[in-house]
Parts: sequence; structure tokens; C-alpha cells
Amino acid sequence: MEELSFRPQSFLGLENRSSTLDNCRVVILPVPYEATVTYRPGTKLGPSAIIQASQEVETFDLELKADPSEIGIFTCDFLEVDARGPEYMIEKVRRACREFIEKDKIVALLGGEHSLSLGAVKAYREKYGDLSVLQLDAHGDLRDRYQGSSFNHACVMRRIYELCPIVPVGVRNLSREEFDFIRERKLQPIYVERIDDKGDWIEKCLERLSENVYLTVDMDVFDPSI
Repeated sequence: MEELSFRPQSFLGLENRSSTLDNCRVVILPVPYEATVTYRPGTKLGPSAIIQASQEVETFDLELKADPSEIGIFTCDFLEVDARGPEYMIEKVRRACREFIEKDKIVALLGGEHSLSLGAVKAYREKYGDLSVLQLDAHGDLRDRYQGSSFNHACVMRRIYELCPIVPVGVRNLSREEFDFIRERKLQPIYVERIDDKGDWIEKCLERLSENVYLTVDMDVFDPSI
């Protein structure tokens, strides 16, 4: 087992038999890590903020007409940070995720910066050879290197693309390098201006995804005006 630090409050405030590690189907893995963030710090506070906010959410889902928490959701301890560099932390995340995946658990990773997703994708890729990644993100994160590192948060989807197909959705900001890379590789992201109520873009996304899909969500994909 990877070294873990303190235990957070449980996701959704679940305190019952189905939320133990042995009986759960889903493991929430909080990773309060930030090392390559730009603009301003604060992503390391994300896991705590999400878990705390989840305490106020009803577990019953009106659209599903079901309670997803009934499958069992266990909140793991915070994963201890490796300060040597993002590549070391990515590997630590991979090992932690792999351990849970081998126990047939679904791992929900809470960051922390986006570079961490590479570790989780690597772990899932080891089990599912046909893995594809659905990326909900305002940015491409497709730079080859940024600020002297190939494992910067701005490079995470470039590294993931080297492992498996990706489908970026919600993109509204790219560097010239990323724009050229997308065009050369014919990636066909769903830019934010294409997203509307008609829903035809959803079918186009599904057509490009494999049977096994890893979902990565960067918070900046959401409407900043809300």
C-alpha cells in the first residue's frame, strides 16, 4: 500500500457498511498535489474542498432515479506527496491506482493538478488495452514541454495521447504548438462553440471512444461566469 497521510471526511458523508474498502465498488483517492501549476496556487486544496462540499449533496440522483452510493463508495486517506518532481508523483499515483484496480475497484482520483491523471491512465491502461480518454477541459494540455518539464500539467494530455486515443471536449484555449499538433494528428476536439442543446456533438464523441473509457475533468471546463 502506498504511504497515506491523514484521513479526510468521507465523500458524501457516507458512514455505513457499504463504504468500507472491502465492500465498496468505488474508491475515492484524494491527492492534494500541486507543483507545476501556473497562474496561482490552490489546486492542492481541491480534494478537501470537493469532499467537504459533497457532505451537502443528496445521494439520490433525480436523473438516474437511483442512489449511486448504494454500490459502495470508500474514501481513501490522502496520498502522501512526493516532492521530488511531478514524474515521481505520477508514478506514485499509478501504483496506488493499480493496487485498487487489481481489487476490481473503480478509482475516482481527486486532484490536485492535472498532471496526476497520467498516473491513473497508466494504471488503467495496464488492465484495459483498448482504453480511450474523454477529456473535459478548457485547454488542450498538449504541449510537449512546458517550463522545462515534459510532465507539467500543460503536457499531461500529450503524454496520455502517447498511450491511448483521446477525445478533448470543451476546449476554448490553445497555444500555437497545440493547434498545430491537433491539426497534424487530426485529433478533432469538440471546441466549446460546438457544444449546444442539439446534442449531435455527443454522438460524434461516442463514435470515437472505445469500450473502456477513462474520464478526466479539469475544473476550468465549467462556465466561469457561474
